[in-house]
Amino acid sequence: MKQNIHCIKCKVRCSFSNIYSLKGLLLLSISVWLPFTVFAFSLGQKPDSGYLIHEGVTHAKVFITKDNTFDIEQVYAPEFRSSFTEIPRRYLTSGNEIYWFLIDFGETDLTASELWYVRLGYYDDITLYFLQNDTLAFRKAGVMNKSRSAGVRDITYIPFRPGELIENRFIFVKVRQITRKNSLVVPTYRNSATVDYISDYVSRYYFFNQMPYFFFIGGMLLMFFYFIGFYFMYNERLFIWYSLYLLSLLLFISTRTYFMWQLLQSSFPVFGYLFYETIQVGINIFYLIFARIFLNAKTDFPKLNKAIHYALILLVSVILVQISVITVNPLNNFERHIMNFQRYFMIVFSLAAYVYILKNYRNKLVLFLVGGSFFYLTGAVLSMVFWHIRYMMIGTAIEVFIFSIGMGYRIKVVEIARQTIENEMNKLKLTALRAQMNPHFIFNSLNSIRAYVISSETKKASDYLNKFARLIRLILHYSSKDFISLNPHCRINPVRI
Repeated sequence: MKQNIHCIKCKVRCSFSNIYSLKGLLLLSISVWLPFTVFAFSLGQKPDSGYLIHEGVTHAKVFITKDNTFDIEQVYAPEFRSSFTEIPRRYLTSGNEIYWFLIDFGETDLTASELWYVRLGYYDDITLYFLQNDTLAFRKAGVMNKSRSAGVRDITYIPFRPGELIENRFIFVKVRQITRKNSLVVPTYRNSATVDYISDYVSRYYFFNQMPYFFFIGGMLLMFFYFIGFYFMYNERLFIWYSLYLLSLLLFISTRTYFMWQLLQSSFPVFGYLFYETIQVGINIFYLIFARIFLNAKTDFPKLNKAIHYALILLVSVILVQISVITVNPLNNFERHIMNFQRYFMIVFSLAAYVYILKNYRNKLVLFLVGGSFFYLTGAVLSMVFWHIRYMMIGTAIEVFIFSIGMGYRIKVVEIARQTIENEMNKLKLTALRAQMNPHFIFNSLNSIRAYVISSETKKASDYLNKFARLIRLILHYSSKDFISLNPHCRINPVRI
């Protein structure tokens, strides 16, 4: 019966192994990546719009200040316009700064349409000042601005008419960017037909720009299901935590895709910002829990295990503070300092952990973790320095590849150890069976039966042979059991006596 159950388990495990073979992995990759690719390509279909498109780059200058007391009356004054300078290239915004834009339409032909839109970047708070009935008026926009003015489209497309220009040529814009760093870009302008067109179609350039994100999401989703399958095969919580780590990476990168960005920032800006910030901390939490189990830190690295425990408490506290701060005031600069502290803390913690592990490791398996996480850390640091998420995506892809090899190596080691234990148990069972069937006793019994046969005492020989056969049968029957009740034991003893 036990052999049959063991065979069934082997067949089930073999069926899962077929799924996780190279052929199964290829089919699963196609099934995961294909929907994302088809969806992305559908976004890239763009028919010819012809004469409807009217857009261009504005002639704009910027005045950067940390003084929050400046108002439109001061900036509007003609003598103040000499303070505006050309927009610097590759300039990253800061939460302590305020940006005033002076946009000049004096040399721009706006006769093709009655309604135009000026577009800046995806900034948190945007205020556009224009002239209405000879007085200054304003329209509000921005990602984190809940009181957007009527007519604002796609968060940052702010409408204006040629008759609303100050001195028939100028528009002033005040910008604040608190939540995260953003590039300072030159504003653009488009007519209403262009904005309608862009809202319905996405250019092929934007499609190819989004392709790395779709491939990354597809790959992470593939590996997520891959390790979930390992969990059901081996019932080890290690695979669950690594799957959650991959899922959090997938969700974080998905916020960079066009449709997720539009959904979160247009309909749920505060929740989108809260999700974007907390999921980054969640990635580190799941990673630390996975690393502690993978390294067997409680036994092999006790000091590191204690450090990870306190680090997890700190990261959970960071999430609670983030939720409190962003819920109360999303435009609070304090949350950015918390996030930067968390990032630098994880960099220092990871480097210190690498040194400690390399000095004290006894199992080569830990080198897979150190190597993989080092590539992830390198990609994360490069993303912070060059402010581009693709460095982190590349580092993560290499890390997942190395971790996958390490997990496969770990599974192989566990299987070899399990097979060794099973072989030792079989040897012990055989030894126990031999101990129960004493060769000297069997030899004496057979000699006694032989003596009865020679002396022609067939009845005694037959009785002796029956008792001996019954004894052997009972010994073989109960040799596979760990415990024997008293009743069968009493039945065996009279036979031996």
